Amino acid sequence: MQLALATGASLSAVCAMAQEGGDAAITQLYNAQNLRDSYAYIVVGSGSGGATVAGRRVNIPQSYLYPVLKQGNVTLLTVAEATTLIMEGTTCKGVNFVQDVQMKSARAPRVILSAGAINTPKMLVLSGIGPKAELDRIGVPVTVDLPGVGQNFQDHVLLAGCIWEYNEPLPPRNSLAGATFFWKSDSTLDSPDMQPVQIAVPYATEVTGPSYAPRRGMDPVARPCTPKSRGRVYLTSNDPMAQAREDAQFLSHPDDLTAVVRCIELCREIGNSGAMREFVKREVMPGALSPAEMQDFAKNAAGTYFHESCTCKMGTDEMSLVDANLSVYGVEGLSIADASIMPRVTTGNTMAPTVIIGERAADILLA
Repeated sequence: MQLALATGASLSAVCAMAQEGGDAAITQLYNAQNLRDSYAYIVVGSGSGGATVAGRRVNIPQSYLYPVLKQGNVTLLTVAEATTLIMEGTTCKGVNFVQDVQMKSARAPRVILSAGAINTPKMLVLSGIGPKAELDRIGVPVTVDLPGVGQNFQDHVLLAGCIWEYNEPLPPRNSLAGATFFWKSDSTLDSPDMQPVQIAVPYATEVTGPSYAPRRGMDPVARPCTPKSRGRVYLTSNDPMAQAREDAQFLSHPDDLTAVVRCIELCREIGNSGAMREFVKREVMPGALSPAEMQDFAKNAAGTYFHESCTCKMGTDEMSLVDANLSVYGVEGLSIADASIMPRVTTGNTMAPTVIIGERAADILLA
């Protein structure tokens, strides 16, 4: 977890820390020990993503944050675990966090939560912002009753997978995922709902791996990209150090299971085609299965693509958390700028759209 504390116009760089989730700490480039009494903005964020720009792979901190750290108006704290928001009534005044085993705090007129679709709702709930029933259950006093916090969870299912053994071992290249395309499971659909991804290593789950024992080969990974299943993120206690729980409800909607099975069938058609015979020795998994067996295989092979999103959605209904300006309903001084504000997960990967959310947040707040 990181906190970026901005005292001036570098908010556009700081807000672009918005990432798609995860808890990987970025490089400890600057770790300030002397905090100011107050800051103009506080951004609570996590994760470090990458993207290819003009043929060169770069990451988000490198592109947005590092260039402004020497200006003197941004403080970056690493290995700082944000715990709760500082609330005075329904106004957010800052953030409490733990660093070096010490409880610390930072105050600002505006706080931007950018901790991802799991940790952002966690911080809200621990601060008394969320569904009243959930807050009562874990013993957190209600500050603002917002029933949509942690609900509407969406993710792309990554199916592991469809595996073919190489005729001869091939060395891995690039990012291991060299090809992908979007396709429709049903020609009547308005847009693609599948994205098969070819990766250069055998990829299996803890269930399918022991069953098929794949060793070396390639893996066209089946991935439905417009899921209809909805899950939730919730807490089991009011301990800030306890991890949030995720009930993803993968493939709970029948249309998602249908799309996954059709994606598997498409991957098998490609892997067993004449064009691939030069490279593959045999199909390792799943092979020809009955419809019922294929559905069981899909369920056992399903896992996350780490595109967690939509748990603090933007909108106007009673389950929405943020308005068109990314401000949290019923709370002064608090914005959210990460993948949790998506009403529906994007069809493609979520990193670039999430960075755009961060950039848009900066535009709004600096206008």
